[in-house]
This record gives sequence, structure tokens and C-alpha cells, in this order.
Amino acid sequence: MELIKEFHDKSKQNIYIYQTLHFLELVAKKSGEEIAQSVVEEIKEVNRQRKRDLSDQAVSATQMIQDNSDCHYQSGFLSINLSRKLHLMTGSGSFEPEMDNVPSVRVVLVSKPEECPPVIVSAGTGTNFDFNVHIRSSVRNTQLPLGDYVVEYFAECPVKTNEIENQ
Repeated sequence: MELIKEFHDKSKQNIYIYQTLHFLELVAKKSGEEIAQSVVEEIKEVNRQRKRDLSDQAVSATQMIQDNSDCHYQSGFLSINLSRKLHLMTGSGSFEPEMDNVPSVRVVLVSKPEECPPVIVSAGTGTNFDFNVHIRSSVRNTQLPLGDYVVEYFAECPVKTNEIENQ
């Protein structure tokens, strides 16, 4: 956040940071062209490979999907294990099947290590196939203790105007 603020202060310009696929979707929408499915698959494969290449990872996540009965709503649990103390950690989950479009994601912390300080939990996504959960201590300069953090997640796609009219 400090670098973004510094960029704005020096340049008087905003900076936008997108995940690759979301950026391509915006460009395609603006240009009126479609993204080749092979490009989408290549981006997904690079993301999967990146996750596999993290051999010395401090954070690992396991997902248990509860409700994925349609492409507009999904929910479940993400268990995030922290094996090295950090100030901030991020765990990732997947939408299976992929959602119709980019959903809003809400998370609730279900459990954390007993000695854990108060934490701030947030979630986000820029795609219709995966999401991230961020956990950090709300106590300044305090690291998160080792152990398992479990969040319940709820992902929901906004209802489009024409879908409302058809109901």
C-alpha cells in the first residue's frame, strides 16, 4: 500500500493491478474481441505450476467445498496451515465448477491457534476460478503463530439485470 501511495503522490496517477486473466477479460471487453480458450488454459496452467513450485512454502491450504450446486453461488471451508511465523499470510482456494463471472467473496474465521492475537481476515478474487484469503494480526508488528486457521467462505455472483427480468 505504501508503494501505491508513493506512486500516486509522485505521479498524480492511479495504478491498477490486475490478475492476468482479469486484465485480458477487460481488454477483450473493451476491444470487442474474445480471448482464445487456449490462452485462458495457459494462464491457469501457469498459476497451477506456480503453486506447485513453492517448495519452501510457509503457507498451505486445504479446501472443503460445501455447496457448489450452481455457477452463481459456492461455499465451503479453507483450512490454512502456517508453518513459519509471518505478519501476513494468504491461502488460495478454487471454484469448482468455475463460476459464471467474478463473484464477491465473504469469509468468516471459524478457528485459529489458541495463542493467536486478534486478526483481520479478508478475501478477494479477480477471476471466476479461484480466490485468496488474507489473514494478518491486528496488533502492529506482531507475527501470526504457527498452526491451522480455518475460514468459511461464501462466493456469490452478482445477478445480471436480464436474469432478474427473466425470473
